[in-house]
Amino acid sequence: MATNINKGYFTRQIEKCAPNVQSLAGLIQEAGVKQILLQVADGDRSYPVQGETHKHAEEIINEVIAGADTMGVDIWGWARTYGAEIDPISQAENFAARINDLGLSRAVIRAEQEAGHKWTTQAARLYMQTLTNALSEYGLLENTILAISNPVEETTFPLVEFLTACRVIMPYFSLSTTEGSLTTRLQYYYQAYRTTYPQHVIIPVAMAYGKQKVRDGHSFYWTARPDQINEFLYVCASLGIEHVNFWSWQDIWRDQTLWWAIANWTFQEPQAMQPPSQATPVTTQAQATPTATTTTTPTDAAATTPTVPPGEVFLDVPYYSQEASTAVYSPNDCGPACVRMLIGWDRLRKGQEDPADLTIDDVTRAAGIGRSTSNTRQLRAVAQKYNLTLNYTDRAANSMSIETIKREIDAGRPVLCLINYKYLTKRQSDFDGGHFVLAVGYNDQEIILNDPLWSGSRMAEGKGFRVPQREFQDAITKGGKWFSVPQGLLVT
Repeated sequence: MATNINKGYFTRQIEKCAPNVQSLAGLIQEAGVKQILLQVADGDRSYPVQGETHKHAEEIINEVIAGADTMGVDIWGWARTYGAEIDPISQAENFAARINDLGLSRAVIRAEQEAGHKWTTQAARLYMQTLTNALSEYGLLENTILAISNPVEETTFPLVEFLTACRVIMPYFSLSTTEGSLTTRLQYYYQAYRTTYPQHVIIPVAMAYGKQKVRDGHSFYWTARPDQINEFLYVCASLGIEHVNFWSWQDIWRDQTLWWAIANWTFQEPQAMQPPSQATPVTTQAQATPTATTTTTPTDAAATTPTVPPGEVFLDVPYYSQEASTAVYSPNDCGPACVRMLIGWDRLRKGQEDPADLTIDDVTRAAGIGRSTSNTRQLRAVAQKYNLTLNYTDRAANSMSIETIKREIDAGRPVLCLINYKYLTKRQSDFDGGHFVLAVGYNDQEIILNDPLWSGSRMAEGKGFRVPQREFQDAITKGGKWFSVPQGLLVT
């Protein structure tokens, strides 16, 4: 049994994981990360691909590799590969060249096996022959640890062909309960791999990213829950596994409850898992707008929604912090952070995916906000660019009040509010000026907010931040120099 597990992350766009290596190093230390897996190739192309951010991303990759010892992490380079869809020889030669150019000693072949990307035995054999020959020509073969990251439950995948040179297997597991019991699957496949490939190191990969799924004809958006993260780590530790990886940094960083569930994990028995229940259909544009619910059962469709006490109304709106590493363009980006949350919520209610690569910085730039503070006019305009219509409200025109907020939440719509932050006594920050938040729920005593101004190990507390109604009443009405009448934006 391993009570301490070395945790790692696959990364895709490293430049979106942190603005610079110093910030990245801080997150690595704070979260106890021991392995970073950098994407360096995509099929027969170098990665990052040529484009606006290519130079910056390549600089960060080189700095991370150079600073690995200082940061106390192992660095792997990984390549996304596409079976016979792209010439296996070109893919292998490209990956070998990247390994050589970057001076890597650990490399992962991330094998796609979805429709259109199928690996055949012949293609896998040709890829590995080309890769090993190229590494040998570079003088790297003997000192390079190769790994294959494969879909564990894909029975047609030609794993044996890759194991001619790969010493490490990184099978990836879905955490979704729709695939069956996670504990059972982990135990079964790990033991099967240990028996069949006793000379290989097994490093499980948890696929914790959000994904559109279909169950019983209904489409819904799934993402991992903290209890599933705990179950994955607990089972791995129970099996004596010392290294695990997660897919991926960007996806998990978007949901701070998952990030800190991984960072703060300690060996303990997971709580009993509730059996999966019927998934809630995602409402599309052609259907009626969903109303808020007063009860919630954790399911794949419910994702990380907390259990709602009787009499409480809560909307599960994706949370983004303005203190995240992808929100550095402006110090005054609480407004864009709230719009980013609304964009995610709007996409999900329409049966679409929350765009993983859209950052708060992207929204801030699109809004034309520099270092100055944002206003409702700018936020309304930038929301429209993402096909989200917001309308003004104030006390005179539309009775911007707690009653208005409750009415909107009852109709299933969060409310973007401008508040005087100093009246929220349990806030984390000592900032006490004008601030944008999202109202996402309420009960008899409290207004529940997604407040973007939470950071560090407490960042996840910004989602579902509870404020006494009397404090919130003061916050929306006593604007001081920040506003003369209550202001907000309503979703239409």
